[in-house]
Amino acid sequence: MSVTIENLSYIYDKKAVFKKNALFDVSLKVEDGDFFALVGRTGSGKSTLAMHLNGLIRKQTGVILIDDFDFDKKINLKALRAKVGIVFQYPESQLFADTVALDVGFGPKNLKLDPKEIDARVRDSIGAVGLDYDEIAGKSPFELSGGQMRRVAIAGVLAMKPEILVLDEPTAGLDPQGKKDIMELVSSLRSSLKAVIMISHNMDEVAKYCNKVALMDEGRLVGVFTPRQLFRDDTVERYGLLLPSAVSLAHKLKAAGVINDADILGEDELVAKILEAKNIK
Repeated sequence: MSVTIENLSYIYDKKAVFKKNALFDVSLKVEDGDFFALVGRTGSGKSTLAMHLNGLIRKQTGVILIDDFDFDKKINLKALRAKVGIVFQYPESQLFADTVALDVGFGPKNLKLDPKEIDARVRDSIGAVGLDYDEIAGKSPFELSGGQMRRVAIAGVLAMKPEILVLDEPTAGLDPQGKKDIMELVSSLRSSLKAVIMISHNMDEVAKYCNKVALMDEGRLVGVFTPRQLFRDDTVERYGLLLPSAVSLAHKLKAAGVINDADILGEDELVAKILEAKNIK
């Protein structure tokens, strides 16, 4: 089991008059091999939950277990953050070093690793995100395109060799091709990770890439679903989200009598439904 959360609650500014209840009694499990999505409208508690996972927010009430880390005991935060890597929304804004190689190597250097090991990790991580080390290592991160900068930011997290990767809106602000490239990259990294956890408002990406989805609303867990279960009806719309584009179109075609049911996830399934309804082989 990669991640177990039981009855997790959290209050910001707990002693203040205007304290904010951010999480209420949240329980869920992320299994090894999962590409797990956290979805919900802004302010639903997704980021607060995610930041608990590598100790950026300290637990108040409930249970968090990540493999051999017990959050009820004193935790080695450096070791935890090497195991659980977080890529924040617009991670390129956190780039700061003079060169790409120095930026990617910052985390491993803080672990006080041998210089040869740091260099190997930097090379491996830059390659893992689809960039050419010889071409890019000596450049300033700020000379790069937006998509390249995001890849460098992800490489910096991968250089810590995490087992669990947490991504907060990984495609925010990118053009359609950039979004596709980043999601294909993340998908390609799954084999080297125990689990991927992604916060997203993009239901097309959730439908295509994720195998489980936790829907949150006002700090509470509505439920954990497969994408097919979640998008079968108007549940996400009732919680302020949009259906995936293909699913939304399928619902409209069903209402118009063009197809018999709207139980699809992507474009290929939708086309197959239309061909079936028209008796076209």
